[in-house]
Amino acid sequence: MNLFKAMHLFVLIVDRGSLTAAANEQKLSTTMVGNHLKALETHLGMTLLNRTTRRQHLTEFGVDYYARCVEILARVEESQAMAQAAVADPSGQLRVSVPLAFGVDQLMPALTDYTRHHPRVSLDISVGDRLVNLVDEGFEAAIRIGKPQEAGWIARPLRSQRLACCASSTYLEARGTPRCPSDLAAHDCLLYSYKAGATWRSPRREWKLRDSGSDIVVPVGGLHQADNAPALRRMALADMGIVLLPEALVAEDIAAGTLVSLLQDNLPPPRPLHLLYLPTPYPSPKLKSFVDFVIGRFGQ
Repeated sequence: MNLFKAMHLFVLIVDRGSLTAAANEQKLSTTMVGNHLKALETHLGMTLLNRTTRRQHLTEFGVDYYARCVEILARVEESQAMAQAAVADPSGQLRVSVPLAFGVDQLMPALTDYTRHHPRVSLDISVGDRLVNLVDEGFEAAIRIGKPQEAGWIARPLRSQRLACCASSTYLEARGTPRCPSDLAAHDCLLYSYKAGATWRSPRREWKLRDSGSDIVVPVGGLHQADNAPALRRMALADMGIVLLPEALVAEDIAAGTLVSLLQDNLPPPRPLHLLYLPTPYPSPKLKSFVDFVIGRFGQ
C-alpha cells in the first residue's frame, strides 16, 4: 500500500463528499478508491468512515485522523515545492579546491558567467597546488592535475593542459636561443620548487621533454626557483631565465612578444586534468550546477 496515496484519497473522499466524486477527480474507478480506503483502515486498525449507500460520515477517530492527514500532506507538498525551488535556483556555499595556475588564469575569469546564472551560490575556492584531503577539509569538488589519487570519487576528464617552454627576448639575446633539449644545459632554467603534498611534482632538477617522438629526461639547472607558476611567469618576464609552464598561462605573453616560444617540437604530452566530486545519486543542486558549468566550459 502507498500510504501517502491512501491518505490523499481519504482526504479527497471527505472533501468531495463521496468515493465516486473522489474517483472521478482522480480518474480512477470507485472500486479502486474504495480499496485504497479499506487498505488504509486495515493498516491503521481503525474505521475512518461509516458508509451507507446514500451517505457517509467520519468516525470520531476519522475526524482527528483527517486533520492530521491534511497537515501531513500540506507539509509533504511544501517539502516538494522546496526541493523543486532548490533545483531551479541552487543556493548555499560550495567549497572547491583547484590548482593555482589553472584556478587563477582560467577558472577565476570564467566564474563571472557561473555567478551570473547562480547568484545564490556562495563559492569558497581554495587555490593552490597542495594535495588537500577533500573529505577531511570539507571540499565538495576539486580540479586536479594528473591521475586522480582519490578512490571512490567521480573523476570527469577536462581538457588536458598543454605546456610551453619560453623566455624573454632580452634573455635570449644575451644567452642565445636553445635549438634542442641538450642546449638547455647552458641556460638558466627557472625551476618549480614543489611543496610537500603538491599535486604535480618531480624531486629532481629535470624536465621531461620529447625528442624524435620519444620521451626524454633533460637535466636542467638555474639560480632561481619558485613554488607557483604565476611567480615563475613573472621571473621569465623579468629576463631571469627559461621556463616550462602551462600554455594557457603564457599564451598572451607569447602572442604579445614579451615571451618567445622555444623547443615547440620537444614539448611533453599535455598533462591530464580532472574534475572530482563524491558519487551520489542526488547531488546537491549547487554541486550539480558547478559540475555542469565546469564540464561545459573546460570539458574535453
